[in-house]
Amino acid sequence: MAYICNKMLQLRIKLIKELDQKKIKQKDICYILDVSRQTVSKWLAKYRVEGEAGLAPKKCGPKNGTTWNRTSEVIEDVVCHIAEENPFKGPDWIADQLDVKLNQSTVYRILKRKKIRYYENYKHKRRKKKAYCLDEPGRELQLDVCMPFGYARKDVVYDAIDDCSRWVFARVMPNHTSKSSIVFLEELIKECPFSIETIRTDQGKEFSKKITEFLKRHGIKHKRNPAYTPQHNGKIERYHRTFKEQEACYWSFHASRNELNYRIQLWLDYYNFHKKHTGLGMNKLTPVQKIAYTIIKNSFDENVNLILQQNNN
Repeated sequence: MAYICNKMLQLRIKLIKELDQKKIKQKDICYILDVSRQTVSKWLAKYRVEGEAGLAPKKCGPKNGTTWNRTSEVIEDVVCHIAEENPFKGPDWIADQLDVKLNQSTVYRILKRKKIRYYENYKHKRRKKKAYCLDEPGRELQLDVCMPFGYARKDVVYDAIDDCSRWVFARVMPNHTSKSSIVFLEELIKECPFSIETIRTDQGKEFSKKITEFLKRHGIKHKRNPAYTPQHNGKIERYHRTFKEQEACYWSFHASRNELNYRIQLWLDYYNFHKKHTGLGMNKLTPVQKIAYTIIKNSFDENVNLILQQNNN
């Protein structure tokens, strides 16, 4: 590579010398080196002032070791201190915390130069997501829609999962509109083995104000996640992955809706009654086992508290 660069530099010097001596025309150099006339004019001016050294490429960056507008050491120390105290915050946020006006790209360069972040082989730290599990069935159900056939077919699957027990209820519906959502919710409320306090959904058009009013009439609170935050519906999203990998991938594209609903009933029977779950708080129990265990445990705790209160009185 260095040999090729030296050959190109020698050719450039030779051609500029010939141009200076008027042995060759400027357009011929433009054709040979594939450059513009402005570039050739700059090379000629540098050659006449600096000689052959003016045609050699210069190293980029400061020439005397420091730049005239470099940030002071005091401010750099403050930037490094804020970055170390807040490992999950970016340069833009750090720049806002300073008393002086500093561009986020300057903060980035400071952290890279001081080897606080962004240096070679640097591994970005990610905030560990805090998992949670509610302690009572029905306190919150996560509701969402998935499309097992994509946009090639209008039929969609409505499904709801209980945050505590992972109990799931699902139906294949002809579309995802407010009307279909209400039909599904009516069946969900009827089939659910426990009372529902809250249902959490995303910002989809199928979960509009009509759904909020419908749930309110049934004494259920409707929570809507902020836009573009699927992590708030993490349990139903994880269920979709299991459902598509273990069940929906075997569905026939031309199967009728009744047939698909029959298949999903068989799947739910396996998922709720036979599949052991290893997620947070499940302890390898099936959803139905977890419901029974939680009800018995909560009832036992209430009785113990009543006995303790009576003894204290």
